[in-house]
Amino acid sequence: MLAKRSAYIRVMVGKQPLAMFINMEKEEMPIMAVPLMDNVILIGSKPFMSYVTAVVMHFTTRNAAEVVIKARGKHISQAVDVAEISCNRFLDGIARVADVKIGSESLKAQDGRQVRVSAIEIVLVKK
Repeated sequence: MLAKRSAYIRVMVGKQPLAMFINMEKEEMPIMAVPLMDNVILIGSKPFMSYVTAVVMHFTTRNAAEVVIKARGKHISQAVDVAEISCNRFLDGIARVADVKIGSESLKAQDGRQVRVSAIEIVLVKK
């Protein structure tokens, strides 16, 4: 749980970016430090080409060695499409699908009950 007066900051620790929540009422250590993964793209309800553009930008301008595409539930098919279009049309000869992980996650619904949702993680790497 975050303190009433907390701030979100992003810092670099070595080469690892961290998201930190700092308590502003007292000078103390961060309440929570969460590693940020800049190479992860979470698929949601934005237009399809937004995600394809993000994947292409990671490989071309950021020179990323790998990009991870994650999706849950009804967005799984869109994640597969993003991976395939990115690799076969825009990054042909540059990137390939290295690994696909499937599973399910347990989430708490609005009415308080536990719901299991399917999830996918597609790892793209440079050739």
